Amino acid sequence: MSRPKRINLLGCVYHIICRANRNDVVFEDQRDKEKFLEYFSEYAEQFDIRIHVYCLMNTHLHLLIETHKSNLSEFMRRLLTAYTVWFHRRHQTHGHLFAGRFKSLVVERGDYLIAVSRYIHQNPVVASLVKNAEDYTWSSMRI
Repeated sequence: MSRPKRINLLGCVYHIICRANRNDVVFEDQRDKEKFLEYFSEYAEQFDIRIHVYCLMNTHLHLLIETHKSNLSEFMRRLLTAYTVWFHRRHQTHGHLFAGRFKSLVVERGDYLIAVSRYIHQNPVVASLVKNAEDYTWSSMRI
């Protein structure tokens, strides 16, 4: 059975979730996270994507982004492929870095957008990495 088509709309806000393959890590250290953010910024500009919120955890990542064109799938393909190739070269690994397709949820503006933003920023607190979301380096909370 084929997968359902992804919702890919013009001018939409999406909550994106990408998890590591086999509960492994997506980011082994600070340099990995820095490189992902470099690619994220570069491709967001190239694809006219507005970044609202992000949070990079070791085993997964959350993005809250807004598309101005219907190019979500192409943006994510380029972003995840570029990072995966870089990660494998750096760590001398191979195979799938991310588990399956990325998950994308359409987010309506207003109260739900605020709730999703809060949920994303609270990930490090829930995981007991920090006591306050503002203390986590790898999210957009302090920005």
